[in-house]
Formats: sequence, C-alpha cells, structure tokens
Amino acid sequence: MCWPKDYRPGDRWIRLIHGHRKNPATIVSDGKVVQAETASSVAQATLEQQKSTRERKIESANEVQPLYPLNAEFARPSWIFGLNSYEVIQRDKQADPRLLAATVQSGRSYLAIIDVLQSSLSLLDIPFTDIQGITSGNNCLYIEGASGLLPTSVAKVTLNDEKSESIDFQIIWSFSPDSLKYQSYFSLPELIEFPTEVHGRNAYAFFYPPSNQVYQASQEEMPLLLLESHGGPTWETRGVLNLSIQYWTSRGWAFMDVNYGGSTDVTKLLFKVMAENSESGYWVAGAESGKVDGTRLCITGGSAGGYTTLAALAFKETFKAGASLYGSEKDYYERSPINFVEKFSCSIILFQGLEGKVVLPGQACKIYAALKQKGLPVALVEYEGEQHGFARWINVPAVTNVRQESIDFLGHMLLQPRL
Repeated sequence: MCWPKDYRPGDRWIRLIHGHRKNPATIVSDGKVVQAETASSVAQATLEQQKSTRERKIESANEVQPLYPLNAEFARPSWIFGLNSYEVIQRDKQADPRLLAATVQSGRSYLAIIDVLQSSLSLLDIPFTDIQGITSGNNCLYIEGASGLLPTSVAKVTLNDEKSESIDFQIIWSFSPDSLKYQSYFSLPELIEFPTEVHGRNAYAFFYPPSNQVYQASQEEMPLLLLESHGGPTWETRGVLNLSIQYWTSRGWAFMDVNYGGSTDVTKLLFKVMAENSESGYWVAGAESGKVDGTRLCITGGSAGGYTTLAALAFKETFKAGASLYGSEKDYYERSPINFVEKFSCSIILFQGLEGKVVLPGQACKIYAALKQKGLPVALVEYEGEQHGFARWINVPAVTNVRQESIDFLGHMLLQPRL
C-alpha cells in the first residue's frame, strides 16, 4: 500500500509493500503502522545497536525493534493526509539520529526528543499542552498545537546546536489572535478520571468550573453542569481553549467535556459502551466531589454525541434536561433511543438540518411528537437547507445561535422550579 504526504511540496511517496521495504522508519502504534519515513540512518543505527531499544518502533529488514518504552500515545488518528507525529533530526556534524516526537499522557501532549543510540528521552519546554502535528523546516520545527489559554496555533520552534532543548518559541499563526485579551474570563480545564460501569475501565473528562471576573455566584449555590459528549465517535476531546465552552462557563455554568468509551486515546469500545455503560458515570467526578449541583445536570452533543445524549436521556435518569444536535441512531435496535421514545422523561431541545442524510429529519420529529404527547417540555429547531453537522452554514445567524437557544432552554428548565 502507499499514500502521499502532501503537506510539503515535493515530498516523496512512501512505499510499504508486503515482503519488500526500502529502509523506512515506521511508527507502530498498538500494532498498527501509522507513519512511515525514509530514514536509513535511523534504521542502520538501530540495527548496529542491538541493545538500543524502546518506545517507538523502527522497522527495517522485516524486524520491529522498540526504541524507548513509555506508557503513552505516539500517534493521532489519520483523519487526513500529512499528519506528522514525529520527525527525524540530527545533531550538526554528527551522524547519530534523534526523533522529535509528540506524545500524549493523561490527556496532555508533550514534545520529546528521543536519542536513538543512548536510548533516552528528554522533554522540551513549550507552552502547548496539545500537539496536533510536527514538521521540520530550515534549522527549526513547526508545531501545530494549543493549550488552555492558547487557541489552535502554529509555532516555530528553534533548537540548540545539540538538538537537546528549545531556545526559541514563536507563534506565527493563531486561529484567534485576539483571544488573550479575554483570558481573565477563561476557565482552565482540569483532567478527571473516573470509573465506568464496565469493570476495570475508566473514562476521562476535562472539567471547566464557572469563571467570570465581573459576576460571582452565591457561595450557597452549586453551579449547573452541562456535560458534552463529542462526535466522531472515535474522535477525542482536548483540554484546549474552546470558545464554545467558555461561552457556558462565563455565564455561570460548569462544563464537563468527556472522552467516553470509544474516544481516541481512551478505549476501543464504541456504541455499546456509549449507550449502555458510560453515561451514568460521567457526572460522578463533578457532582459527588461537590463541584456542581448533582440534582441539576444537563447533557448535550452533536452527531454521535447527539446519539449518546438521547441514549442517556432515554435509558438513564441521571440528567434533568438535554440538547441534541442532529443525533439519533436506528441500526442497533436495543440501543437506539429512536426505538424507545416512550422512555424519555425529561426536557429536550432538538436541532436538526432539514437536508440531513445521516440523521433524517423524521427522527427528530418522532422524538418531538412523543415528548409533546407526554406533556414534557420540548423544542425542535429546524434549519432549512442544512445537512448533518450544519456544515453548509446557509443559516449562519441562526446556526451560530444554537448555543444561546440551548442555554435559554436548559437554564429555564433547571431554574424554573426555584422561581
């Protein structure tokens, strides 16, 4: 098989053919090849140093030899071509190779240099806590990353002559260059690990407390919590600056962004765990620790996260209200909330594109009618011309108002009994 690396002009095609390999350095993650580079020096150095070992794995002469053992993720899912999780670098006037690698441990990314001959690893000190890609330049590296305060950005990192530490870090592009003006309002993520109903399996989430420098809630009242289950379903949530999350936290809500079973870097379980086992455990870390009001919990999500939202509301009694964006599922009968609309017992707001092909508009209408018949508060917001994910953005003013519609509906449902 072969594939292009099209993120740099003039880059070569990398060829991996069963039974024949031409000195590629290959990253093997959980038994799967995820990145290949022509790096003969690394392969030769590894073969000459049979005692060298660990961490990533170099493939040459049909043998896989570890370079450095570490309980970490060394690759992201290859959703698009050109994603790089490592680069081969060399010290000036010396032939010994090194790898510059992005690793993920406990929800945080690190930039590490692996010395192949010495079998050692050292971390570089950079502001990013999430790294999406690495590519080499002229005497420098370019890193795509973000943090709890920094939006997705591209930074130029200059290393010293020994290629052992960074001597300069400069952001050359930012998705939101003006965001730092408002950092006093930002809520920083806290990584939480908690058990699920699947024995021996934990799930992970980023918890964001309410944060507003102007307004403060009463000390006697715990904040409302909105839990979000991401789409994908095999994508992952990251603890980086997300203005959509800050929209909620700056208005007095606590927010929990969950990597449920099925998320990249967490587990291999998919819809069965999402619907039946994961949801009831989400709130434990926040509610039982006294950070939020455990009696006023809400859930939201889009696409696969919308399905998870509806499944949690149909099959569990944890949440008091929810907001589903173009979410449902009918292929797995026993796990599909669309087949058990009579089980819904709380308030729901539904958002649906009328041109949706992945989730047909009729599914949202069926849920809406069932809740209406039961006398439960329900709202259905439809967008003409929009498809799954609202990707066409035909109704920009309306679609961008989804957050406000959600916060109005959910807030009214939770605060109404206290009025």
